[in-house]
Amino acid sequence: MHKFFLYTTVLILIVFLVTSGYIVIEVAIKYFGFKLDWGFIGALIGGAISGGITLIGVKQTIQENKRTDNHKKHLIANYIFTELLSKINEVSSRIKSLPCDWDTNIDEIAQFSKELTETTLVMKEEAVKIDILIYREVKSVEYNAENIYKTIIKALPGITDQQIMEELMRYRRQLSIADVNLEKIKNTIRHS
Repeated sequence: MHKFFLYTTVLILIVFLVTSGYIVIEVAIKYFGFKLDWGFIGALIGGAISGGITLIGVKQTIQENKRTDNHKKHLIANYIFTELLSKINEVSSRIKSLPCDWDTNIDEIAQFSKELTETTLVMKEEAVKIDILIYREVKSVEYNAENIYKTIIKALPGITDQQIMEELMRYRRQLSIADVNLEKIKNTIRHS
């Protein structure tokens, strides 16, 4: 499809240049007494051919630069996704198993959510290089990780373990959504 478009564009360009050249020659002969010689015709045809070749070269260069940029963006997106995935999974699995061993898991959740928040600070800088969508998801991970940490550390007196668990489960769901969105964005970048 792209080659067909390219060849059609070149053909239209050549026809346009030849037709324009013919009109210029006719006007020059009729009104200015210009004498037609083969050098002038050769210059017109050569200009049309070299213009077409230049057009093809520029288009291929632009396409190659776009492929290279997308490849770099995909590598950065993959790095972000991989770095965050393991930490999201640690937090998520600890929250899921919280009822089994409350005291041990609650401390680990606090530790892992703090590490996840610190990781997102670094990943936000990388995400800015790619796309606003991936930046937004990294920011979402940061927000939810911070809230998980705050829920545990700043638990108010009188709040039950069940209420804390419900809050943590809500943030866990949001982390899972951000994780899925990050993977979708990463794959979209790869296939663009």
